[in-house]
Amino acid sequence: MTIYELIYKANEHDGEASHPVGLYSSFENAKTAGERLFKNITGEKEFYWTEEFGTYVRFDGENGVTSCLDIIPVEVDSVLM
Repeated sequence: MTIYELIYKANEHDGEASHPVGLYSSFENAKTAGERLFKNITGEKEFYWTEEFGTYVRFDGENGVTSCLDIIPVEVDSVLM
């Protein structure tokens, strides 16, 4: 079974500073959560996670640092669920 993890990095190049946002049952649910988070972080009124982005969205964060959102598929044993 596959679930999807949404991850936020305030600094794209800092591998230690990734923050899991949540686990989602579908890629579409993870995208929707990522769109809401993007709007909250950036203050943008509209953002849609399109196929152009794939699973990775980069954007200007605080202090000129590039931030990102990433959706990672995670295989889990259904017995654990």
